[in-house]
Amino acid sequence: MLLLGTGDGALYQQMLPRFEAAHPGIRVRLTLSQTTRQTSLPTSLIGGHGPDVFWVPDPAPYLAQPLLLDLSALAAHAQFDFGAFSGPLLASCRQGTALRLLPRSASPGAYAIRTDLFAAAGLNIPSGDYTAEAMAAAWARLTGRGRVGGELRWSPTSSFYFTGWGAYLVDPANYLRSGLASTAAISCGQWMWNRFWVDGSARGQQGQNAGASFLRGTLAMRVLSCAGLPSAASAYRNLAWRLAPFPVWPARPATFADVDYYAISATTGHPRAAWLLLAYLTSSRWESAAITTSLVCPARTALWPAYLAAVRRAAPPLAQQPVEIFSTALQHDYAYPPQLFHYQTTALAVLQPFWQQIFGQGHTLTVSHGFPQAAVAVAAAERRAAVQADTVPGGAPPAA
Repeated sequence: MLLLGTGDGALYQQMLPRFEAAHPGIRVRLTLSQTTRQTSLPTSLIGGHGPDVFWVPDPAPYLAQPLLLDLSALAAHAQFDFGAFSGPLLASCRQGTALRLLPRSASPGAYAIRTDLFAAAGLNIPSGDYTAEAMAAAWARLTGRGRVGGELRWSPTSSFYFTGWGAYLVDPANYLRSGLASTAAISCGQWMWNRFWVDGSARGQQGQNAGASFLRGTLAMRVLSCAGLPSAASAYRNLAWRLAPFPVWPARPATFADVDYYAISATTGHPRAAWLLLAYLTSSRWESAAITTSLVCPARTALWPAYLAAVRRAAPPLAQQPVEIFSTALQHDYAYPPQLFHYQTTALAVLQPFWQQIFGQGHTLTVSHGFPQAAVAVAAAERRAAVQADTVPGGAPPAA
């Protein structure tokens, strides 16, 4: 059985012999994945000669085609423990009623704050209950003299913003349709637009290195993924800085979660053996070893105390930082992976030009006009992709 794994060879060398010893009839042939290999993998799977089990850093190219085995029956037969994962994380593994993926790791986001800049502006460090408007007011006060207040991750995949406003990028009842035309989504988009073009408090960071800007002091608040904690601790060891959660947006708390996965090829000749390996790769035992060997942020919520202890040992400057911010977001179900349309690559190709026309330099569309137009254009493109899939042998368009 062929496994295409991540680049962490030491972890596989430690753990795979234990799997083979527990399953004497199964032998695993490992290939470690590189970016170029992941790029060509969908083509290999379409040709029926890809790996049985493989690492999925970005599910979009695989979900847009019938490339992934539905794991539902195998998981039900094995009584797999889905309660170990947060609700949004588990939802990102499903496509309609099918279970296509299992999570390998989840890295929520927070803000890193230059406390010296906040103090100089007479501002308090944001706490867990501050609002989006309070953050906007602080950013406006910090902005000027070559500095901007904060960083916004603005893109069509930044769906956690919409979730926090009670909206959605992808209609949960129909993965071919966008929710950008809703009142809540337009309100969210207008809030983001104001940060770029009304008070300018997030304008200057597009196309720049946020980490370097934060280090120079030209960016007062930057977005930080939990996976970036060790490198941030090293880079900012001589700075006065502190972690803070994202604000409580108008509807609910929300932050992003960078997630990667494992999956099984739909054409595998060994579905039961592949399931046993997949379940092992996403087990508590495997994730615990990944924390120890590589500081991988766990997908299972119960393992976060172990991860936080390990990262504090590995990076002593984090000992005084409130790193629990990251685990709290997962444990309380407000760390959201990107929402995926059924044919995500199609939707992104449609949304990117709208994003530039609405938010970019020389913008030509307002949020109130551009979001509904984008929603209509995405729905039309997704319908065309579904029809095309239905005309291709083996195609499997979703139910409306």
